Amino acid sequence: MDLQTTIYKSRRRNPKGTGWIEENGYRRVEINGRRTSMHRRAIEKHLGRQLGKFEHVHHKNGNKLDNRLENLEVMTLSEHLSLRMTKYPVIDDSKKECGRCHMILPLESFFKRNSMLGYATLCKKCMALGCRERRARRKEIKNG
Repeated sequence: MDLQTTIYKSRRRNPKGTGWIEENGYRRVEINGRRTSMHRRAIEKHLGRQLGKFEHVHHKNGNKLDNRLENLEVMTLSEHLSLRMTKYPVIDDSKKECGRCHMILPLESFFKRNSMLGYATLCKKCMALGCRERRARRKEIKNG
């Protein structure tokens, strides 16, 4: 059993208030019967108000478990998406870097999005690999 599976399975044994780590890598907590992401909770507490559904919290260093205030930034969905687009931009109108394998591949290797977002961050191969890994992890957790 790998570490990720152990983290998911230990979800009920965590001390009260520390929460659990979801499959997508974010720490979640339940406070007064309301489940929320720890990074959203940290910003809400700092601002003294609840975040709206249109407000997104960005981890500046990319570590989803680093919920220090200096690492978190509130932004709109479009700001968050454009930030991700600039991180892995299209090169020469014909190539793009994959966000997972970091190979520079032709645009045909990426799924085309139907909106202004252009192309997916991950190449088709990495996307399929990620799906298979998540499916196997869910199956492993379910079967115990």
